[in-house]
This record gives sequence, structure tokens and C-alpha cells, in this order.
Amino acid sequence: MERISGWGRAAGVLATGLLATGAWACDTCRPRVEAGIYNEHFLGRLALTLMPLLVVLWLVVLIVWSPWSDARPRASSRRSFTQEESS
Repeated sequence: MERISGWGRAAGVLATGLLATGAWACDTCRPRVEAGIYNEHFLGRLALTLMPLLVVLWLVVLIVWSPWSDARPRASSRRSFTQEESS
């Protein structure tokens, strides 16, 4: 049997997580559960949940666009030759 690579295992775990069903509540409790989630504090809690992602993305932007990074997009430093210079 062939061994599964690390990328294959990671893809399998990701696919399993994406295909998994979410949590559910019974018909009696569902309205109370939804009311507890989607109340007046929902947007604030959502912002707090997403804040670490925004901080990490901001750090990536700072690293990529920093003056000491070689990954930063730059204007081409190569000189363009006319047809007369190249012959």
C-alpha cells in the first residue's frame, strides 16, 4: 500500500472539515439558541473573532511590502534595448 503524503493528508482533513455537518438544536431549543447567537452583541463578537486574522494579514502585508524584502513588487530595473542596440 502506498503511503499518503503530508499534502494528501492535509487535503483529506480539510475536505472532511468542509463536508462535516454543523451543530444543530431540536425544534424546541432552536429559537432560543439562535436568539442567543444573533443578538445585539453579534457584530462586536464577530469583529473580535476576526481581529486576529486581520492582524496576521496586516503583518503579511508589512513584510511583503517592506523595503528589506525581495518579494516586494518593483519596477523592472532591466534596460530595454531598441532594435539598433541589440544588433
